[in-house]
Amino acid sequence: YFISSHPGSTLEDALELSLYLKKNNIKLEQVQNFTPTPMTVATTMYYTGLDPFTKKPIHIPKGEERAFQKALLQPHLEKNFRQVAKALKLLNRSDLLKPLTK
Repeated sequence: YFISSHPGSTLEDALELSLYLKKNNIKLEQVQNFTPTPMTVATTMYYTGLDPFTKKPIHIPKGEERAFQKALLQPHLEKNFRQVAKALKLLNRSDLLKPLTK
């Protein structure tokens, strides 16, 4: 069970994890986008956009990027093909579409 779109994670991070999973022949069955829950550090990060310990800004996945990150963790699923293709195009890595989705 994996959580995607966690505060601080980028689309590049999701692609790196996707490549690692593919290389190690791991196909995730369950992936969920991060959902803020009360009284957690991750929720503080999500709402403020800051690392609460360093006070430095961090990347917060929003909008379509959340769908891209989730799809990249399950590129083997046919329903994710379009999202994976769009994410890879955004990252200028369309060359990885076939290797990731087969």
